[in-house]
Amino acid sequence: MKTPKILDQVPISEISHLKASANYTLLFDKENNQHISAYSLKYFAQLLVNQPFIRLDRSTLVRHSFIKKVGEANTVLLQNNQLINLPRRKIKVLNQELSLIA
Repeated sequence: MKTPKILDQVPISEISHLKASANYTLLFDKENNQHISAYSLKYFAQLLVNQPFIRLDRSTLVRHSFIKKVGEANTVLLQNNQLINLPRRKIKVLNQELSLIA
């Protein structure tokens, strides 16, 4: 699998989360700087399959360690205080995955 050039600028270990934007992907690093890639989120999901990332919904991929709290109102709070709505069917899966890590 071809590695996107953006990963030369932003190492995988520095990526906090990825967000889909049409046919592009927005990569956010730990300082919340935004980088854009012409590769789709699906491509990054396949590339990062062995990394500690979880797909929260169709448009968001988050590093496990960057999740601060899973809220009761179907939301996930990230360490940069960003809220992401979580589909109901993903709540149980996310809680199980986070408990395996902790």
